Amino acid sequence: MNKTMDLKLGRTSRSRVSWRAACFFLSTCLIVLAFSSPLVTLISLGLGASHGADQYSQIVVIPLVCLYLTLRKRKLIFADAECSVTPGISLMVIGFAFLPADKLALGKLNQNDYLCGLMASLVVLEIGTFVLFFGTRAFRLARFPLLVLGLMIPFPSWFLDRTVGFLQDGSAVVTAFLLNLTGMPFVREGLVFHLPTNLNIFIADDCSGIRSSIALLIASLVASDIFLRNGWKKLALNLAVLPLSLFKNGLRIATLSLLSVYVDRRFISGDLHRDGGILFYLIACGVLGLFLWRLWKSEQRRECKEQRNSDDRAPRLEHAEAPHQ
Repeated sequence: MNKTMDLKLGRTSRSRVSWRAACFFLSTCLIVLAFSSPLVTLISLGLGASHGADQYSQIVVIPLVCLYLTLRKRKLIFADAECSVTPGISLMVIGFAFLPADKLALGKLNQNDYLCGLMASLVVLEIGTFVLFFGTRAFRLARFPLLVLGLMIPFPSWFLDRTVGFLQDGSAVVTAFLLNLTGMPFVREGLVFHLPTNLNIFIADDCSGIRSSIALLIASLVASDIFLRNGWKKLALNLAVLPLSLFKNGLRIATLSLLSVYVDRRFISGDLHRDGGILFYLIACGVLGLFLWRLWKSEQRRECKEQRNSDDRAPRLEHAEAPHQ
């Protein structure tokens, strides 16, 4: 009798989750349809080859990453799903509020900032829809992949300019450090390096490496969620992306400088300059992977130690309880 009741409750629970999932999917399709024009614009910009495409290249990947991270823990996230009308509708109202504000400021905003407002509206609407159909408990359990969805929002122009400038300055510092290690003479004037054989190198916006830095951040976010449990270790891995990005950019510029001076001047404008970014990105991924492995091993050792301590305490407890029996 109890087994029959449990089976009925299980089927009822699954049917409710399926109904919520169907409603959520339909709502998501409607949101995507409503924002189809800016989404197409962002995708076309992301697939472009210009410098302006650097911060849009992740737009296609982010929803897939969010979906994967959510489905990994779907049994936990959707175990006790229930509608949360007030919080969900409140978030959706906030998402809708971005639209008239963005429209009113249209004449004062450039294309990037206008798309930023529209994508912020889309992301908040999507999170509000999730809360509406699955509840606040499910949101707390899925908050990481849902917040990753925020990477679909293009950086505002003021933030993008400062980020690119910081990456340029940091890359120049790392480049100077690496060139000093090699012993090659040079004169640095800000972002310009005067090298032997009358070769001058300028670290332009395109050399900031913002696209590969965003890709490295996405890889770090996914890896930390999959392999690590401790929040501080996750934070440490994600914070390591910044110095790794600067090192990667500096290593690329220093390598091109050395090859152009000592091997062939054409390296500065050759294939390694145009398409060699993937090589240095893989080097950065390798270093990040080693750091992740060290963090993961430290977690494993701690868990094993805690397990051993728990096993050591168990016999003493049984021995202490024996006289009372």
